[in-house]
Amino acid sequence: MMAGRLHPAIRNLYLTSGALFVLSGLVGVWAAADRDLAWMRFVMLSLAWLGSAVPLVVRHGRSGVLALAGLMAAVAAGLAGGSLFLGLLPGENVAAALVTLLPLGLGGLQWLIQRGQLGWAWPTGLSLAAAVAALAVAQERSAWIALGAGLCLAALLSWRHGPARLLRWPWAVDLAGLAGILGVAGLWVGLSLRPELIAGGWNRPVIWHDALILLQDYPLTGVGLGQTAMVLSSYVYLFHVPFLYQTYNLFLQVAVEQGLPGLFGFVGLVAAGAAGLWQAYGHPRRTVRHWANWVAVSLGGTFAFGLVNAGLYSSWLAPLLFVPLGFALWLPALATGLKLTAGLDLDRPELGGLGGYLAALVPLIPVAALALLLTWPGIEALLEANLAVVAQTRAELSLYRWPQWPIQDELRRSDRLDLREALARYQKTLAIAPTNVTAHRRLGQIALSRGQYELARRHLAAAFQLAPDQRPVRQMLGEVYAVLGQEEAAVNIWQGGNADPHKLELRQWWYSHIGAGPESQSMDQAIHALKRALQANPAFRARP
Repeated sequence: MMAGRLHPAIRNLYLTSGALFVLSGLVGVWAAADRDLAWMRFVMLSLAWLGSAVPLVVRHGRSGVLALAGLMAAVAAGLAGGSLFLGLLPGENVAAALVTLLPLGLGGLQWLIQRGQLGWAWPTGLSLAAAVAALAVAQERSAWIALGAGLCLAALLSWRHGPARLLRWPWAVDLAGLAGILGVAGLWVGLSLRPELIAGGWNRPVIWHDALILLQDYPLTGVGLGQTAMVLSSYVYLFHVPFLYQTYNLFLQVAVEQGLPGLFGFVGLVAAGAAGLWQAYGHPRRTVRHWANWVAVSLGGTFAFGLVNAGLYSSWLAPLLFVPLGFALWLPALATGLKLTAGLDLDRPELGGLGGYLAALVPLIPVAALALLLTWPGIEALLEANLAVVAQTRAELSLYRWPQWPIQDELRRSDRLDLREALARYQKTLAIAPTNVTAHRRLGQIALSRGQYELARRHLAAAFQLAPDQRPVRQMLGEVYAVLGQEEAAVNIWQGGNADPHKLELRQWWYSHIGAGPESQSMDQAIHALKRALQANPAFRARP
C-alpha cells in the first residue's frame, strides 16, 4: 500500500494553532504567581501537543499502531477507574478521562477480537469493564450524555460518508451540522451572560458568568497556567482559600488560563482534528472506517463533556485532551487519495490549485483572529488593564499563603506588599478609558482592604454603573455601604446580587480581627438585615 498523508491544509492548521497554543502557554507562565506550577503545566501541555503531532510527519501509517494505542487507552481507562475506587482522583476528573479513553479502548478490543487474539482480549475487556463500573459509580450523568453525543456524531458521519444513494443532499447535512455547532455556541453565550434564564438550581451558567470576569480582566495573557483556583477566590468570590478549581467549561478554562490567544490556538487544534477525522471517513477500507467511528465517539464525547466540565485541562490529566486529536490525525496516514469532503478531491489538478490555496490560507485563521484582537479599538486600555491585573496578582498571590495570612486584605495592608506598579497601571488605564470596569473594580477592592472607604465607594460605584451584574462589584459595594452605616443601601445591593450572608460573615470577622469595632458592628447589623430580607422574600436566594 502506498503511503498515506494528511491534507496539507489540516497539517498546517494543526501546526500553526499548536504554535499559538504553546506560545500563549509561555505567556501564561510569565503571568502566573506560582511559576513552578506553571512551568510544570507548560511542559506537560507542550509535550502532549508534540506527541499528538507525530502523525503529521508519518508517511507510512499502520493500523497496528492504532491498535496498540487503543489497547494502551483500555489499560489507562482501567487505571483511571481504579483511581476512583482508591480515592486518588475526584469523580468528575475520572469521568472526563473515561469519556476520552473508553471508546478508544473499545476500538482496541474490537481489533483483538477480529484477529482472534482472545488471550489478550479477556484482560482488555476486564479493564474496560472496570472503567465502565467506575463511570457508573462516579454518578456524572453529563459524562453519559457526552458519550451519547459522541455516538450520534459517529452515526452521523458514517451516514454522511456512506453510499450516495442513502444521502441525496449531503450539503444539507453539512449545513445542519454547522448550524448545530453555532447554535450550541450561541446557547452557551446566552446562558453565560444571562444565567437567570435557567431555573431549577443548575449552577453551571452562574459559574460561567462569574468566570467571564477573569476573561475580561486577563484577555491577552490569561491568569496563568494552573492559577485559576486562587485567582477566582481572590478577585471574584472574595474568599481566602480556593473555592472552585475550574470554570466548568473547557474552552472557557483555556481562555481564562491562557487568554484569548490560547483559546484561538486551542479551537484551531480541535478544528484540525475534526477535519482529519472527516478526511478519514472518505476511505473505503473497513479498518479505517471502524477506527474512525471509535475516534469520533471519543473526540465528540471529550468536547461535548468539555461544554460543562473542564476537569481534564485543569488537572494533571490534561495530556488526555490531545489523545483523540492524535488518533484523528493518524487515520488519514493509513492510505492515499483520501477526500476532505465527500465528492470533492482537493488535490485534483482540474480544481486549479484549490488545495494549495487552502493549505496556505486555512492555517492563517487563528493568526488572523489574533491580529484582529490586537487591532481592536480600545486595545491600549485593554492591554494596560491586563498588565495591571497581572502585576497585582503576581505581587499578592506570590506572597499570600493561608493561614500565614488569614485573609488577602491583611496582606494588602502589609509593608511586604508592593502594589505601586499595579496602581500606576490602573490609573493609566483610567486616563485612557475612564469607563474601564476592571480598573475601577480592582482599585475599589484595594482601597476597601486598606480602609479607604470613600475612595472604595467612588470606584465601586463607578464599576456598579458599568457592570451591575458582576458578583464582586455588588458584594464589595454593599460592604462599603454597610461600614459607612448605610444599611438599607447595602441590603439592596446585596439582594440584587444574591449575596450569601454566610460568606459576608467572613468580612464581618475581618473587621473584628483588625479591631475596627464600629465597622464590625455595622457589618453585623447589615448582615442580619439581609437575612431578614431573604426570609421575607425567598425569591432572593444566594447564588451557588
